[in-house]
Amino acid sequence: MFICGLSGAAYEYVSINIKGHPISVYLLSSLFDKMSQSNTLAFDESGPLYSSFINQAKKVLREYINEQYHSGAVAEVKNVKSSDLYPYQGDPKDKVDDAERQYFDLIAVEINSVIPSFRSSSHETKKLTYRLIREAVKTNPDSLTMILTEVFRLSIEQQDELAKLLDYTTLPAIINMSQTISNSLLIDYCSFMLWSK
Repeated sequence: MFICGLSGAAYEYVSINIKGHPISVYLLSSLFDKMSQSNTLAFDESGPLYSSFINQAKKVLREYINEQYHSGAVAEVKNVKSSDLYPYQGDPKDKVDDAERQYFDLIAVEINSVIPSFRSSSHETKKLTYRLIREAVKTNPDSLTMILTEVFRLSIEQQDELAKLLDYTTLPAIINMSQTISNSLLIDYCSFMLWSK
């Protein structure tokens, strides 16, 4: 990140340390012109106003990068849904199936967002990965974080991002609850059939 006056002249450089995202940022303010003229720029790096500028710029940058990767991930999942990579066929059979698909789509977007290199994986790798995710969503949504961490060898930062997504969604709970209700109804029906005979 280049700290610049209003003319664009760079006074100093600050490392923004956003791994995997090569980008240059130019932070312009008349404050930096004044600080440079009074030779206080180097001394005010720990000052509240200077820190506030830097921290706010880093926050905006992270949001921008996340938005860029997220929009690319959404486009990738749209392509997946129109290809044979998508592990579901036809229309959803019921609400449980629909909820499961929505949750799968959410996870697929997140994977493509958190791990952009996955988009360039081979067709076979993607197909196998999406099938694995579908099976985990269907049978044990709580195991998704562990499975995805193992499959993709996620960094701690990526694990945290994925965990946030999984914590904030209620779809696994809906799927589990719906499956429990369906299983319960099936058991009741079978018991009734046995009792009636």
